[in-house]
Amino acid sequence: MSTPRVNADSIAAKQTKTQSLQAPKLMPDFRHRLPPGGDNATPWDLSDGVSTQANQAISILTMLNAHFIEDTSCRPSDDSIYWAIDSAIKLIMDMDSLVDAYRKAVSPEQ
Repeated sequence: MSTPRVNADSIAAKQTKTQSLQAPKLMPDFRHRLPPGGDNATPWDLSDGVSTQANQAISILTMLNAHFIEDTSCRPSDDSIYWAIDSAIKLIMDMDSLVDAYRKAVSPEQ
């Protein structure tokens, strides 16, 4: 009678699946991304929050823009350019999330 062979890959896959099911979930607090006192659902706080994030994204992209227009020997690395663009994209996504949170706060039934 032969002994059944154990497939190491299937055991590893099951262990990984079990570990991922038991992994704690992150619940970060991103209020530091808002202007001081900007966690109220008022039009002023929404405007201030979006303006702050828009100014941050514009500043990042403006600094990058100068390196492509001007002839400069101090051009950032591709890695730095990638992360700067990624930061601007995430700021724009933050603006969208802020507007969505505002909408839900003032009109929870929709």
